[in-house]
Amino acid sequence: MSKQYSIEFAVKASTELQAMDRLKDLGVKHADEAKLTDLDRQAGLFIINTSISEDEMPDDIYNKISKAKDVFILSDQLSESRGHEVFKLALQVERQLKKLLICVLPETEKVLMDIVSTHQKHNTRSIPTGRIEWCKKIHDFSFGEIPSVLEKDMSQLARDKLNTGEAMLLLITESKDFDDLKLRAETLFEAKTIWSSINSILEKPVQYEHISGALNKIIKARNDAAHQNTITKKMFDETKKNQKHITSYISGIKSTYR
Repeated sequence: MSKQYSIEFAVKASTELQAMDRLKDLGVKHADEAKLTDLDRQAGLFIINTSISEDEMPDDIYNKISKAKDVFILSDQLSESRGHEVFKLALQVERQLKKLLICVLPETEKVLMDIVSTHQKHNTRSIPTGRIEWCKKIHDFSFGEIPSVLEKDMSQLARDKLNTGEAMLLLITESKDFDDLKLRAETLFEAKTIWSSINSILEKPVQYEHISGALNKIIKARNDAAHQNTITKKMFDETKKNQKHITSYISGIKSTYR
């Protein structure tokens, strides 16, 4: 027997029979088989609890219900089950991207605090003084903030800092000679994103544009699941496909130890 999921509907109708018939019209099987314990009335709406299998609740029924002005899904175990799987898929991507941000700390550390100040909504004002503290600071990025971090142009941040005499003096001090100073200055005018640093340590380098669309879709699906929005089979399947696409590139890192 197929696994059964409890789905609770709120229906605007004159009687409970009309409410059950309305759900049947939308394709909800067994709606007219609801027992007295499955029925309630609150706020002028009939509350109907049904038990249904995944095969009996295809995406087209979800789409019909979402367009209906007299029916609303109050709770949905099938969507919740898919949402939990979406969380797991999103977590794998989020965890690996944060690990990659940690791996490129030697190259990004000087500008990372500027990125934190701009994009990290929940953070403390403390400035990390060691790599472990930086690990914690990177961990504080939300999944939704990560694309903005990956797209950030580090060279632009460095150029902005040159407006201060202290930064210019530091650039001159760190340069070995005039040619080295000239090279460093020229490098500052070459766009270099956080992703470009990450890309250099991947076993399978990939342009950010090739995975950005999939990444944003996974973030949206994760947010939909977090806010109890309906997760259809199509959305779940697309999330699995997008997760597999991204993971195929970001999972392999060049090791400096082995």
